[in-house]
Amino acid sequence: MVKGRKGTKRHEYKVKKPKVKADSKSKASNSDEEEEQNFQNLDKQLLSHGLFIKKVTGDGNCLFRAISDQLLQSEKSYRTFREGICNYMVEQKDQFAPFIYDKDFDEYIKEMREDKTWGGNLELQAASMCHGVNIVVHQLNAPAFELANHKDAKIIHLSYHDGRHYNSVHAKTETAEKQLCKTDHRDKHPTDEEQVILQATGTTDLKLVRELMKKYNQDIDTVVDVVVHVKNGNTLESYDSFQEQDQVPQEEENKKEEELQDEQIISDISARIYETIGKYLPVQQIKQICKKHQYQFDEVLESVLSDQKKQEEAEKKKSSPPSQQEQPKLTKKQQKEADRKRRVNHGEYLTRKEINKREKEKRMMEDEMQSSSTKNIYESLDVEEGISEEKVFASLNMIRI
Repeated sequence: MVKGRKGTKRHEYKVKKPKVKADSKSKASNSDEEEEQNFQNLDKQLLSHGLFIKKVTGDGNCLFRAISDQLLQSEKSYRTFREGICNYMVEQKDQFAPFIYDKDFDEYIKEMREDKTWGGNLELQAASMCHGVNIVVHQLNAPAFELANHKDAKIIHLSYHDGRHYNSVHAKTETAEKQLCKTDHRDKHPTDEEQVILQATGTTDLKLVRELMKKYNQDIDTVVDVVVHVKNGNTLESYDSFQEQDQVPQEEENKKEEELQDEQIISDISARIYETIGKYLPVQQIKQICKKHQYQFDEVLESVLSDQKKQEEAEKKKSSPPSQQEQPKLTKKQQKEADRKRRVNHGEYLTRKEINKREKEKRMMEDEMQSSSTKNIYESLDVEEGISEEKVFASLNMIRI
């Protein structure tokens, strides 16, 4: 028996090699092109029987992923199948331990429970026994390998590639599907999903399993956790309460982690903006712009440059003298008065009242000048005493006339 090995990153297919017969070429390390060609050839080989290969992830869990896909139409529950198969092997230790010759049985099971440990023919045999199915493994240019442990039971089909990888095999038509899987439909027997839970948890309470499947929306992994929780002496209510309490700290932790990531991104963007425009912007401003543009640097930088340009234009506008358009808007009456004053100042036209006013001002100015001139003459003359100033002014005015 080949011992379990953990998957490595050397190859896309990373599963334990079972003791299915394979020639020396399949044991050797093949190139990606050869493996793809072998896959296509096996797919064509199965196509003649109305079958096709559905690929599963090659991460060291492919055997359990392929079984999960066959029984649940999804490879996502591979962990539950791995755990259930290992539990069955422990329960049937006397049946499986003799085939493990290179290490202790408990050590083997401990390693097999670990994620990415390759599964082989022992795990295939355990899967057939604990899930009540027969298994057919298809190979390229070789007879199919069969595990027929049950009579009139469902048959699941796998494909085996290059001595290192399992995939899931399905039928292309309804006719082929009937030939591919022969299922014994018995109402009292558990469904495939229920059988998975029974084997993974070791419980025999089918009624409880069905109730939990209904409550948790057919989520197998959650139901397995709940059954184990209840088997350990806890109540169903305590499980739900624990999940709710555990969810809050997890959400807070995720929020803090997101905030730290956002701060790092903002710091990087701020440094890049400084390299571009030559100055640092307030962190709060950068943060708002980043959230607005979903932390896309090009969009953030464009927004920053646009804001900077608007700010410069506003400062320039503020420092320059206000234009005529920026002056307060006048009413029609105020505008008419302003136009009149402008025309008056430019001598364009004068009203009769303004003409009379200007003539009056002119006469007053002339009279003032004449009076000042007469007074100066009076002071310069040697007038005899007894002659009044008014008589002298009157004589001078007569002379002018």
